[in-house]
Amino acid sequence: MNLRDQLVQILSELSLTAQESSLILGALILLFTSLISANEVLLKCIFIFFLSIASYYSLQVSSFGFILSNSLLISHLNDKFSLLLIGSTALVVLFRRKKQVTEFYFLTLSLLVGGLFMTKANSLLVVYLAVELVSYSSYTLSGFSFTKKGNEAAIKYLLFGAVTSAILLVGLGLVYGATGSLYLSSLNAFLFNSALLQTGLLFVIFGIFFKASIFPFHIWTPAVYQSAPVDAVAIFSIVPKLSGLILLHNLLSQIRFSTSHWVVEMVMLMGMITVIAGTLGALRQTNARRMIAFGSIGHTGFLFVFAIGNQLSMDAFWFYALVYAIMNIAVFYIIHCFETHSIEQNNQYALINNQTLMLVSFTFVLISLVGIPPLSGFTAKFFLFSYLWNWYQSSQSNWILAYLLITVFATVAALFYYLRIPYFYFFHSSMEKREAKSIKITLSVKIVTILLTFILLLLFFVPQLVI
Repeated sequence: MNLRDQLVQILSELSLTAQESSLILGALILLFTSLISANEVLLKCIFIFFLSIASYYSLQVSSFGFILSNSLLISHLNDKFSLLLIGSTALVVLFRRKKQVTEFYFLTLSLLVGGLFMTKANSLLVVYLAVELVSYSSYTLSGFSFTKKGNEAAIKYLLFGAVTSAILLVGLGLVYGATGSLYLSSLNAFLFNSALLQTGLLFVIFGIFFKASIFPFHIWTPAVYQSAPVDAVAIFSIVPKLSGLILLHNLLSQIRFSTSHWVVEMVMLMGMITVIAGTLGALRQTNARRMIAFGSIGHTGFLFVFAIGNQLSMDAFWFYALVYAIMNIAVFYIIHCFETHSIEQNNQYALINNQTLMLVSFTFVLISLVGIPPLSGFTAKFFLFSYLWNWYQSSQSNWILAYLLITVFATVAALFYYLRIPYFYFFHSSMEKREAKSIKITLSVKIVTILLTFILLLLFFVPQLVI
């Protein structure tokens, strides 16, 4: 193929990256617009406009396969998840932002671009660049609360991320040196025939664990979730996590180790410990955000099962991820509304003497996070348990049975921390409650909260709307 034909082919394939290209263009236009006007409404409109364009291009994808010299893979899976990541990012405009509006939305779009490339990456170089783009955007956003605690959390996040970035880079070097190929699609279990090369693969997996908050690379999560601005936390809990899990699935599905291989067993062990760490950590928390942060770590362990599973689990993975994204946006949005009135600790919800409608909606969202009907969180966990049980019956692996039992016990334990806030508001008798001042929440906030709760109810009764 001559140079002209190569250029024509590259230009035609670039159209398949129209999502990312439109988001990059939108980020640049945001920066230039801020030089003319700092109007928050205008900046939000530009942000939503380019996210809408990216969504449109996602819906227009009709050809699937490798593009740009096999560096990226366009598939039905990453196409669906692209829409989910874009939609979740669009909901960040619901949160009120008073400081550094332009920079915040610019970094949010940058983080989203990195996440989209992570879901499509087929080259080890693209994997590293995408992970680093997500990381650097996240480090900066985590300090946007502009407080001492926020700065400390951002530095902790940065330092820990630098270490895991080095681990990832070493792992990528070992994998490339062993296989002689940069492409995930060329990897298979036969190439990893020595403990050293398998260790290199494990290093790559560890680098991905950092973005998804998998044990032992989850320790940054509670501090960052508590101290970072709530709108940034809502994005952290969805975009890097889901894109990291999809990248992990793409990697492991190419290599196809058997369930009894030590690498798979090590990965499954870390997934189980993630569920346990998230559950035990949440049981000890008194701060609402830290409690949700540890609960989010537990949910990562649940989602992690699908990432290491086979193609048959993808519908369940998609549904759980969709419901998880809606639940997280809703819970952080409601927490944000109460934090503006200095309600941050679980027991402080007992001091509220009005806003019953908001607390009822909050209770429904928390019930969905536990996994109790009639909320779609129950359906998501039912799919999870069914998948694990079927997998156990076909493989007879004790690791899978252990994973199933741990997730069931973690779901039961979730009752004791997620429902603390409703308990304090509805059942906790307090002399202070009679003296508490009423707080005011606007009608628009209540409408948004009710809509998010309604979606969680609707997907319980008609999950086929999204599957």
